[in-house]
Amino acid sequence: MKSTYLVVVALGLLFAAGLSAFGGPAVVAADAWRANATAVGPAFPIHERVTCDTTAGGVDIKPTGSWQLVSYECTAKGAVAVGYKEGDGDALTFANGVEYASGDRFGANVQRPERCISAGSVVIQCRFLVTAP
Repeated sequence: MKSTYLVVVALGLLFAAGLSAFGGPAVVAADAWRANATAVGPAFPIHERVTCDTTAGGVDIKPTGSWQLVSYECTAKGAVAVGYKEGDGDALTFANGVEYASGDRFGANVQRPERCISAGSVVIQCRFLVTAP
């Protein structure tokens, strides 16, 4: 019985040592908040709000400044249409854009600058993956 107990304890110690060597302590959300970690994580270092409105052709979905946009993700806080302009004469409308309802998340790897338009003033919350200008 004593030898079985010693084997179980030894295996437990080996298991615990393996976990600490490979995983380390778990990150607790409160610790990250105290360390002033951003809400968006390292992949999307910039987060801003963009106000979509009735502007003809839509409003650019991009961060302020001269950053080169790689990707974005936004959450609608009201009904919006999202898309891009093909040419100077084309304008984003609810008819040719993709409609999102309040609470919908949208965005992806962008190939062209996208814009948003809404029936009134709607703020969307976005996070952006960017590179230096």
